[in-house]
Amino acid sequence: MEDDNLEYYYSSDYETMHIDWKQEMSKPKRLYKRKQPSFIWDYFEKDIDSMGEEVRICKILDESGQRCNQKYKNVGSSTGNLIVHLRDEHGIVSQDDIEVSKK
Repeated sequence: MEDDNLEYYYSSDYETMHIDWKQEMSKPKRLYKRKQPSFIWDYFEKDIDSMGEEVRICKILDESGQRCNQKYKNVGSSTGNLIVHLRDEHGIVSQDDIEVSKK
């Protein structure tokens, strides 16, 4: 009688492990999570300045229809200065920042 219970116990564990293994194998595996593009790329364009360096130029229009044209050197993929420019000069913040401030 003891042997039957022991066998059932192992069988039960095997089935549980087997199901868990199947579920794990069906999940998509990613080595890294790709970040969403920053909201700032809607407001800046990429250009090359007279020195041959890559810059980002603000393309927001003011009330009179003049472009801002503020230029920032591109240092890697950093967006910090561009975000500060949009916030301080144009009052534009990301949707994520708006949602966080509401909480």
